[in-house]
Parts: sequence; C-alpha cells; structure tokens
Amino acid sequence: YGMTGGQYSPTTHPGDRATTAPYRHIEREFDLCELARAAGATYVARGTAYHVQPLVGYLTRAIKHKGFSFVEVVSSCPVYYGRQNGHPDAPGMLAWIAERAVPAKQAEKMGPAELAGRFIIGELYEAEAPEYIEEYMRLVRRAQPPDGGGGR
Repeated sequence: YGMTGGQYSPTTHPGDRATTAPYRHIEREFDLCELARAAGATYVARGTAYHVQPLVGYLTRAIKHKGFSFVEVVSSCPVYYGRQNGHPDAPGMLAWIAERAVPAKQAEKMGPAELAGRFIIGELYEAEAPEYIEEYMRLVRRAQPPDGGGGR
C-alpha cells in the first residue's frame, strides 16, 4: 500500500515526522515481508525504487510464482515525507534509500548492529505449497457423491 498524504504508517521509522505525526512518530515499525510470510506467502521479496532492474525480476518471479506472492517496494515521498525529514528532493530520497538497502546475501554476513537503521533487499523467502483454489477444488471433488449426480 502507499500513503499519499504524508501520513505515518506501520513502516514509518520511530522519530520520523509525518503529516499525522508532526511531533515525530513514536511507534516501532514492523517488517511487512515478515508479516506476509507469517500470513502464508510462499514468495517474498523486497526491492526499492532505486534498484529498478532487480525489482523488475522480483515482480516477474512473483507473478509467475504459483501461490501467494508478496513484493515490497521501498519508496518514499519527497514532497511530504522527505521535506519533513531532511530530504528536500526526489534524488536525495533515492540516494537515502540506496544507502540503507542491503542485499540479502550481504546481510547474512552482518550483525544486528551493522543492520540497524537499514533494510534487506532481495528474494527473502520462497517455498512450494498448494494454492488455495487447488485445495478447495480437491475438497469439492471429495464432497461429490460417487455417482456424480445429485443423489437420486
């Protein structure tokens, strides 16, 4: 989802300003990719508006993936969010995002202190699982009478 009026969201960093948090945001942010995985996503990736080529790949894989796919795209609004948080223009916001993005393979070699204030990008999780409609249709077939009719 996207916030179009500079409101804070569950992904806003504590201490940041927003139109709905002019004295700074006080809640802890949460990881949408972890939420999607916990909700049953079988393909989870995160990219940024700066890292366009890999992002295209994640979106392509998500569309082709059989099952619940989730791709988070990190992008900030330079108009409301950026100006309130010391990033007056779009190129500056993109540079800020690029500086904080850590590829998943690199993140595996980093400790919590090194990852503080940063976020991991890449393909974060992939698994095979039956899709909901497949399981539903299997249930429908099991519920059918053996003669295939209406029980007459």
